[in-house]
Formats: sequence, C-alpha cells, structure tokens
Amino acid sequence: MFATAGAYAQTSAPAQNPPESTGETPMIAPPAAPSPQAPVEGENSFTETQTKERIEAAGYADVQALNLGSDGIWQAKA
Repeated sequence: MFATAGAYAQTSAPAQNPPESTGETPMIAPPAAPSPQAPVEGENSFTETQTKERIEAAGYADVQALNLGSDGIWQAKA
C-alpha cells in the first residue's frame, strides 16, 4: 500500500512599501559612476607574477600571453 500526502500553504505577502528617500544615497548608481570591478587605466601597479597569481586565484587556469598594455591594464589568455 502506498500513500502520498501533500501540504500546500498559502500566505499573503506583506505590503511592499519602499523606504522613504532622504535624497542622500541613490538606490541605483548613476550610469556615469565607474564600476569598482573594472580596471582603471594607469592604476594597476601589479608585477607580472602578482597579476598571474590574482588571475589564477580568480579561478582561471593556463594563464598565457600576459601583457601590460600602454594604458596600464594587464591582458592575458587563460
């Protein structure tokens, strides 16, 4: 003998009231704001070894053709 039972619960979601804006901090960054994740020209002062180690620490393997461009941004194939 096989028995199956299911339970279903229905709950109502609480009313979503957005927090009041103080005008100090925008909820979404303006499009002109630079991404902190993006490389910034001339701001990367890592050595080739440090750069390769950071790329590998980010999960990439077989890092090759590591090159520091004239804009100060490292590029590689992985």
